[in-house]
Amino acid sequence: MEGILAKTDDVSKREDVVINVQPYMATAVIGMFRGYSRSIFDYINMSTKPHGMVMAESFYDEIQNVLDEIYEKCIARTNLRERAKDFLEMVEMTGGVMPSDEVH
Repeated sequence: MEGILAKTDDVSKREDVVINVQPYMATAVIGMFRGYSRSIFDYINMSTKPHGMVMAESFYDEIQNVLDEIYEKCIARTNLRERAKDFLEMVEMTGGVMPSDEVH
């Protein structure tokens, strides 16, 4: 059975897509979706299999590639990696005790 996108001639054609989003929010949303995409894909396949419709694994791989690219472009517009690195260094230096955890 052919997939829905198989009838489209330009499924692999790449184009620039420009959107205006808040980079921190976009990073969080895409990051969460990346984390759950396998479960969503498997659920859709499980739900549609009785009707003879199953998405090819290669389609999932393409979805992951697109999500990864969007994520990387969004996170590059933030300082989240630097902040995470600083936070992890602080945790290491303090042995996991945050300044707000100290009892005075």
